[in-house]
Amino acid sequence: MKRVFAAIDISEEVREEVRNYIDDLRIGFDGVPVKWEKPEKLHITVKFAGSVDVRQFEIFSEQIQAVAGALEPFQLTIAGTGAFVKRRGPSVLWLGVEAVSAAGDPFALLSKLHEGENRLFRPHLTIARIKDARKAKDLIQKHKSRDFTSLAFFINELAIYESTLLPTGSLYSNLASFIFGDQR
Repeated sequence: MKRVFAAIDISEEVREEVRNYIDDLRIGFDGVPVKWEKPEKLHITVKFAGSVDVRQFEIFSEQIQAVAGALEPFQLTIAGTGAFVKRRGPSVLWLGVEAVSAAGDPFALLSKLHEGENRLFRPHLTIARIKDARKAKDLIQKHKSRDFTSLAFFINELAIYESTLLPTGSLYSNLASFIFGDQR
């Protein structure tokens, strides 16, 4: 069994912009129970498949390849701030995602991967996971009241990653990449 997800990677320039934003946001919140995402792990999850066996992985790969084949390269900007706050369980600080494409909204096609699910596909870049939102109210408010807009960058592929859970955190390994417009 492999624990897998499909994702869009961000550019190195934007990764550095987000790193600087996180470093600035962290100031004054050392005692808050939060796990900050490492800049090298930043990505936009398109579809989390969870633990899959070999056959399920093949089906998932075929789905992601088909979606990538139907997409055209598009421009992406990381913009806006927000949080998914839960009363119980972990909460998430995120940065929003805006896509510009001559071929229409690429996220409309990506959202089809989520048909039949109870929640909507909301593309975002997770920057932190908070264990107890009640102890992080000031941090959440500071983040939500700030502005963030990255440089625009182009996307031309979807990747499938394996997430291996370790005591030190998760480790991501790229298992496959699919170029947009490749109709194999």
